[in-house]
Amino acid sequence: MDRAPAFPAEERPDLTDLPAFNEFQGRVERVLAQTLAVDAGLESLTALEDALGQIFQHFHENLPYQEETEAVKQATPLIYQGFGKLRLVLPELRQALDDGAEGKVGRMLARARHLVNQIFKGLALLRQEASQRPVYSESPPVNELVRVGEAFMLGRLPIERFRKRLDQFIELHQMMAVSLDVLAPTPAEQAVLAEQGEVLREAVERQGEGISRLESFFEHPDVQELRQGLQTIQEAADQIVAVTHLLTGAFQPQETTKSCLHCSTSNPVSARYCEQCNAMFPAVMDEPTPTNQLDLREESDARNAGSENLQVLTDLVEQVRVSAITDEEFLAKLDWFQGKVDGVRKRLSELEPPHPDTPAEQIEILEEAREHMAVGADDMEAGLNTLRSFLQRRDPGKLARGLEMVNEAAQVMLRVEELFRSLTSA
Repeated sequence: MDRAPAFPAEERPDLTDLPAFNEFQGRVERVLAQTLAVDAGLESLTALEDALGQIFQHFHENLPYQEETEAVKQATPLIYQGFGKLRLVLPELRQALDDGAEGKVGRMLARARHLVNQIFKGLALLRQEASQRPVYSESPPVNELVRVGEAFMLGRLPIERFRKRLDQFIELHQMMAVSLDVLAPTPAEQAVLAEQGEVLREAVERQGEGISRLESFFEHPDVQELRQGLQTIQEAADQIVAVTHLLTGAFQPQETTKSCLHCSTSNPVSARYCEQCNAMFPAVMDEPTPTNQLDLREESDARNAGSENLQVLTDLVEQVRVSAITDEEFLAKLDWFQGKVDGVRKRLSELEPPHPDTPAEQIEILEEAREHMAVGADDMEAGLNTLRSFLQRRDPGKLARGLEMVNEAAQVMLRVEELFRSLTSA
């Protein structure tokens, strides 16, 4: 899921389990109330279609590896029928939204919401069943490989499915082996690797030995060899996970220094000016100051502050990509950025109306700025939630896309600052 609903659940009984749909519904309501441009609603529909497409792809690709249980028999038609009907409903909804057909938009939105709920009812059945299965390993790929192997040995899945899962696991194993050769650890991680590096390499090698046992099974079937191969992989995975936890714990964010954006010199975190080049550090990472006006800093200061915040986020994404921070730390940082977005929305809502004598052209600029800032805040929130969704399915593409969305939204919000500047200087 991409994010939590933007409105209190107790006040909205029509929410779904898919935050991307709840976000879209909220935008549609704003479009119908003429407080948001139609294009923003259509963009949100595109994001919803992308989210649904990823969910369907994941379900469809993994269905062949599911044993034919009662839950699978119940869930499969619910999910497939739901997606099939959505393929017809969403284009109609898009057209109705584009045409401004309020009545049809409401009907199609209700129909789409029903189908999303139907899909998630099926997915909930599968999740409930999965929660009752034995856990073979903390490593999800290993856990899945062993699960499919056990199902094959019990005659519940054909050998072709097990072979394909093994091939997928081999690809992951090869990537892991290569990554050890290009590892660039931090000093803290290096200290862990000095003690545990050999353990990690031996575990990866043992995992390779287990894979060889499994591959030999397909040439000379021997169930005992198959079980031994799976056990070897499980034991190796336990060691790999243990070292990975130590590496994660070794990472400590540097809270006492910060780098100058101009010359990269390390400075005390409290410094206002760089000790090397005397460049001023922008005031960032602080709580919003209560005010009835948007931040109208000089353009250079605004750009520097935005650049530093975006650099913080870029570094954060890289840290989670290489598992240098825990999921909880990643979410905490994203929540901090979300607080910034919420602060922008709060300041927007507190802006005083223009003076009655304000020229009409300045009022037009003000309204345009408000709309751009609202859209930018929405898009930045969507980018942050795309980054959050990486934790549910470790797809590096989500990190790249989320960071791109945040950067694009930041540019929109910078243009808003320029619009307000033109208003005050007129």
